[in-house]
Amino acid sequence: MKKILLLTAVVILTTLASCNKKNNEPSGKDDKPKVDWTQSDNFVLVELREASATLGLTVSDLSRFEDEDWEVSAEGSYIHLEKTINKVDVVMNCYFNEDKTVFHTTCAFDPTSKGNPIEKLSYVKEAVEILNSQFTLPTSDVCDFRMMRYKKITSDSYKTLTSFDESLAKIENEEYNYTFIWADQAASDFDDYTDGLLVLGTMSGLEMSFAKKSDDGYIITLDVTSKKYN
Repeated sequence: MKKILLLTAVVILTTLASCNKKNNEPSGKDDKPKVDWTQSDNFVLVELREASATLGLTVSDLSRFEDEDWEVSAEGSYIHLEKTINKVDVVMNCYFNEDKTVFHTTCAFDPTSKGNPIEKLSYVKEAVEILNSQFTLPTSDVCDFRMMRYKKITSDSYKTLTSFDESLAKIENEEYNYTFIWADQAASDFDDYTDGLLVLGTMSGLEMSFAKKSDDGYIITLDVTSKKYN
């Protein structure tokens, strides 16, 4: 009987020690502080917030943009929105499904002159860094960082990274263009993500691309999709 009690005590102590060890072990990316990108005043993220907020809206809901001095026009399967903000031409195209509900929105920035908020690479890198490795769309779609694809502007040779930290470190040269993808599920390669987000509507997430335009700043495109409405 004493042997049984002693064995039981050893098992309990071993289990407790194991639990304490696991609780004290670092948990990887979960240990990194998460930043609420929706509260950021970074220009790129402010406009990403605007584009993301269109997901799930009806076509008639988009009329509110006219009250905010956007040029609004219907273009077949999407609604075109355009406005110059802080020396940046911002264009959004909101694509809607058969129920006239927006499921995909693309947002493009074209700086018009110096002194704009996306003039420097550091401003763009800040936007990526604030997004961190994970973000949640207003539709409650939780999307993880999946990959960054980049290449020299004068080259056709792409390189791909799947580590967020390595990708962030690579944003250091304005002679390159970059594409970041956050998505709600895994895929085998870049084309699968692009098709799932932009063409097929089988994923929810964000594709963010940017490249140096001139001394005025960076051409940036954002694509947000929620498969809930496709």
